[in-house]
Amino acid sequence: MVIKLIKYIMKGMIFLSFVIGYVSTKMAAIASDGRCCYTDGTIKTEFYNKTRKINNNVIIGYSGSTKACEKILSQLQLALEQIQKNGMREPYVNEVAACIHAIIPMFNFPKEHKVQFIISGISNNKEMQLYTFGNTNQTDFIPLIATEKEIQIAALCSSKSNESGCKIFKNHLINDPFVQHTPIDDIFKASIEEMADLDPTVNRNCFSQVIFPISERKI
Repeated sequence: MVIKLIKYIMKGMIFLSFVIGYVSTKMAAIASDGRCCYTDGTIKTEFYNKTRKINNNVIIGYSGSTKACEKILSQLQLALEQIQKNGMREPYVNEVAACIHAIIPMFNFPKEHKVQFIISGISNNKEMQLYTFGNTNQTDFIPLIATEKEIQIAALCSSKSNESGCKIFKNHLINDPFVQHTPIDDIFKASIEEMADLDPTVNRNCFSQVIFPISERKI
């Protein structure tokens, strides 16, 4: 009876799959596919955007349990509204990442409610940074920092290893890692389409967010 109950509860849970993140000194970008599935593989929607622009300094992507991710984002929104109400400046990526990192354990989600985040953008010292963590790796709160010689990437996958998603993304970047000749959206699309051919929880729809440091913004 207990096993049947657990299976019934798990079947009703909704999960998000593939998200990829990129940061260089010239831009921060995050993309996702659009498929949202129940744990038994039934598709709930093909058009779920797993990316969000927080402000001109921060973008995020997320995967895992839809309900858990949305609870965390709702709590983040309350914090951001309070900041705005107090007339404070827009928070930077390191501040938003720290906020999400602090929110996650507040909910004490059961282990089957896996959540993963990529948070990317401009830090308070003007570095272009990328963070990736969730409720299974809360200790990994270390920024990946882009330099003139090195980009940073990350991938989140629910049904396959994150390493597989990273490898696919990296292969599409290999000839143009600093995105000087190929638009980042084209690289995102190619990566997501390849992952969709391998993983039934991923579709070929592509959603993305891109922000630029002040020095690169068009006036």
